[in-house]
Amino acid sequence: MVKILYGDVIAQELSKELKLNCEHWKPQMAVVIVGKDYGSLQYVKQIEKKASALSVTVKRVDLPETISQEDLTKEIVLLNQDKNIAGIILQMPLPKSIDSQKIIEVIAPAKDLDGLHPYNLGRLFAGQPSLVPCTAAAVMRLLAYYEIPVAGKNVVIVGRSLAVGKPLAALMINDHATVTICHSKSESLFEITKKADIIVCAIGRGKFFDAKYFSAKSIVIDVGINNDDEGICGDVAYSQVVDIVAAITPVPKGVGSLTIITLMENLLAAAKNK
Repeated sequence: MVKILYGDVIAQELSKELKLNCEHWKPQMAVVIVGKDYGSLQYVKQIEKKASALSVTVKRVDLPETISQEDLTKEIVLLNQDKNIAGIILQMPLPKSIDSQKIIEVIAPAKDLDGLHPYNLGRLFAGQPSLVPCTAAAVMRLLAYYEIPVAGKNVVIVGRSLAVGKPLAALMINDHATVTICHSKSESLFEITKKADIIVCAIGRGKFFDAKYFSAKSIVIDVGINNDDEGICGDVAYSQVVDIVAAITPVPKGVGSLTIITLMENLLAAAKNK
């Protein structure tokens, strides 16, 4: 019988202790939004809602889409210097006129809640993680909760983004998994995924992965959050796959439910280190 891996159940459990810690430490975070990207605004609303529930103060910095690289840099520097701010989120995507990587490198590593500064990524790949990208951390937390071992397992991650695929590969390797990263140039993808024990789907294409990509032993972690005519969906065609695999995360109520929790855990860690 297939096992449904609900992330929202874990999020509810973790929220109780997290709230007690946040009430004690009273961490403050800054969220920087450039422009009016719909997805970004919706995600920030979720952050604000969870922050309110956890007694976390959010300083929202809304900036125009026309802001220059120099002026955005100045805004980040001011937040770096603000002793009341324990952590910073720079909401992506940024306008095409902005060099995203250069701006990420401006964020103080100790305040980098997304874990994307080269210093934090370097520590992760060195096996000494500090602030870890939130979605990657959420996947590992979910697997641990459901007592799904990673050590010695054949793990395939489809997607090589700096926010999910690459840091998740490092976390898996640190936990002694054998990891393959696939992407748009990978040939015979379904032959690779079908042989894996754990498959992480993170390409941002709604319902792309159907039954041919999996086997009866597959543990499927769907990181995708997409919209179609039926509403929110993952990268996996859930209804076609759910009855043939060993375990699967739903969308919604899966990995996404844990992402903001891991973000708040990063904030708490940053506040303690401050």
